[in-house]
Amino acid sequence: MNKTNIFKSSSFYMGENDILHMIIIDETGTEVAVELVGVGVDGAEDVTEDAYTGVLQDYDNNEYTEVVIGNQRWIVENLRTTHYSDGTAIPNITLAADWITADDAYCNVDNDEDNKELYGLLYNEFAIDSEHGLAYFKRNGVQEAGWRIPTDGDWDELIAFLGGNWGLSGGKAKSTGLELWKTPNLGATNESGLTLLPSGSRSSTTGAFRYRTERSILWSTIDGYGFTTNYGDTHFTSWVIGAKEGCSVRCVKTNPYNFVKYGLLYNWYAVNSSANIAAVGWHVPTYEEYVALISYLGGNDVAGGKLKEFTALYWNVPNTGATNEAHFNGRGSGYRHDDGSFLGIKEVHSEWAYGLSVVNEGSYFSLHTTSARATAEDDNYSYNLGYSARLVKDTTSLSHGQSSYYTGNDGKTYRTICIGTQEWVADNLAETKYRTDEIIYGYLYNWYAAADVRGICSAGWRISTVTDTQSLITLLGGYTVAGGKLKEVGLSYWDNPNVGATNDVGFNARGSGIRETTGIFDELLSTCNFYTLSANPILKGTYQIVNAGNIVTSGATESSGVMGCSLRAVRDATVAEQLLDDGAACDDYTGNDLKTYPTVKIGTQVWVATNLAETKYANGDDITEVTDAATWAALVTEARCSYDNDEDNTLSDDIPEVTDDTTWEGLTTGARCSYDNDSTNV
Repeated sequence: MNKTNIFKSSSFYMGENDILHMIIIDETGTEVAVELVGVGVDGAEDVTEDAYTGVLQDYDNNEYTEVVIGNQRWIVENLRTTHYSDGTAIPNITLAADWITADDAYCNVDNDEDNKELYGLLYNEFAIDSEHGLAYFKRNGVQEAGWRIPTDGDWDELIAFLGGNWGLSGGKAKSTGLELWKTPNLGATNESGLTLLPSGSRSSTTGAFRYRTERSILWSTIDGYGFTTNYGDTHFTSWVIGAKEGCSVRCVKTNPYNFVKYGLLYNWYAVNSSANIAAVGWHVPTYEEYVALISYLGGNDVAGGKLKEFTALYWNVPNTGATNEAHFNGRGSGYRHDDGSFLGIKEVHSEWAYGLSVVNEGSYFSLHTTSARATAEDDNYSYNLGYSARLVKDTTSLSHGQSSYYTGNDGKTYRTICIGTQEWVADNLAETKYRTDEIIYGYLYNWYAAADVRGICSAGWRISTVTDTQSLITLLGGYTVAGGKLKEVGLSYWDNPNVGATNDVGFNARGSGIRETTGIFDELLSTCNFYTLSANPILKGTYQIVNAGNIVTSGATESSGVMGCSLRAVRDATVAEQLLDDGAACDDYTGNDLKTYPTVKIGTQVWVATNLAETKYANGDDITEVTDAATWAALVTEARCSYDNDEDNTLSDDIPEVTDDTTWEGLTTGARCSYDNDSTNV
């Protein structure tokens, strides 16, 4: 039987960095494989094999395709080489009597050369273990490193990715239909795209051919062991095999990029953070870019199908219209509701997008299993929804259909694909770090730094005064309730019970603690203390206290000025800003050392929405860092420090992981999570 009766390419393209993508159709006309990798010409879809400038080949120039399964790349066909890696010929043994006494050997299935293209060759264990090497592949005539005969660990990893159930994984790996397999070919779905064929084996004791149409039997590197699937069940089974048994060979190598299943879910604050979830040269897509993507693929009614993977591994039925023609690899990653609950795994795919205006900045793009549509919404959705995130390159040199790689802030590597004139990251992000640091608790400053005439704030801003904070507290209902409205919710940055925390206006007060006048650090997660400046020079050390144990905000309290407290910057709101709702985001604040901070409108003021982590005065002078306790205690000049002298308490590039539902619901800062808080979904 000709190989093309088993599978063929439909929507096949080659890209940069030697990445080949294919859609596989089995003998029944059912699409079964998700993605193949190889090398060839740049550019268009639906090219023929003759158009390739470089495909994956063995020593004999037989051509192969590959399927990406988890973090592995598997050869889709059984091996058919007659030479080892160094060019040494492998003996072809045809007679049964010679087979059972031979050293290294191969043969055709049923000794029929016509079976070679479809079923590959059968090799005994001596050929598998030969010092000459069997797993040899080249691209463009150059050997490609990393290919190997699968180890026991490789098979274990494959099974784990296919659900970890040896009793079901065989069905997910077998080719479908009954043209090759004996009835009933139970449970065959080929969800993996591995397309195992019933090539059978050659007996180590009689030299007879057996099990064709019944079993796929594949070697591992463990002496005397292989792995088999059969027609009568859905199992994947480790099998004891004699060294002279003739079995098929599949080869495997580790992906050059990180495998991402569904990626992480992010709230809008993480995606919109000034610390930047995207590496240099990339950005979170805009609503307009999603509209352009949809338009390029033929409009809303059909684009979704072209963007969705069609494998049952990532979508529930019916997965209407899915072809993944654009190789966008859209998967049913679900989402996290703003109440912290998880919904829609394998049913819906949602990504954050920048809207057309600040009012609608938290927009989104979505795909669904029940429709071929793709939807881009320019609307303002809850910032506490947990959606997937993709990136677009600022400027690409690729043409449509070409591929490359993207490396994230935490070092993970992702595939990319150019669709039209846009280069997209072709997986959901699993990013755990920002490009730059984000404020955690900020620095602690003594009063001398807060009041220094050189100015901690940049032009147009001021350290909050007693009048500023009193106005803020009055607006929020007074000292007896304002503390709760200022505190960030949850227990990430506050001790239990964090009474009454609602963070109504996005002030994001965290339990940043203090440095005592003795130089000792205290009260982390328990209190947040802000220096406030007074027109009365006698009140040189006034500060406000917010704490974890109640909703009360303390009034201005005088200190010696040596205590280390947090600082906030504030300015008067413009006329236009005063029309915004309290809690609305305003333009970022840029400090003297060029750190950027989110800001929020509250009443007639705009406040920096985190504690300051400023290291310079307005004239460019450094703010003195003092770590020694005794030196701190004796100060009568300006100074700053990190809590516990640990810089990680001041700034971090980590995107915080938040699992608790209540904490997630009240967040006004960036956060990430796995679907269902299950890391295996990432």
